[in-house]
Amino acid sequence: MEKKKNKHAVAMGRLGGKAGRGPAKARKVTSEQARKAVQARWEKWRPILAQRRAEEARRWQASQRDHFLFGFAKGAGLDRIKADEAWATYSQHQQLSDQERVRIEDKGIDSGFKMGRDYRRQFPDALRPTF
Repeated sequence: MEKKKNKHAVAMGRLGGKAGRGPAKARKVTSEQARKAVQARWEKWRPILAQRRAEEARRWQASQRDHFLFGFAKGAGLDRIKADEAWATYSQHQQLSDQERVRIEDKGIDSGFKMGRDYRRQFPDALRPTF
């Protein structure tokens, strides 16, 4: 059984045609046109990628603060909820700016544990063991 060819497709080179694809298009497009096309594609994705980066940064910062507070709770001998309140009070007592507080929180669990021990030394009467 012989395969029948579409005479129109044969005339065009293939179904869909060869014109405008691959090497033929590369010969027609100037470098300036190619640069503009790439920029147009990038501009479409730029806000989406910026939003994804911002969400990732928020998630990372939230997880770092959680790790910090876990360490602070363990170092101070407090439960997690009391540790959050105690850290707010302690950071005010130490007169830490928001930037300094965030920088300390970003260091994570070890930094939290050390700050919790310092808190326990400075405020021994404020502690109630939760164990």
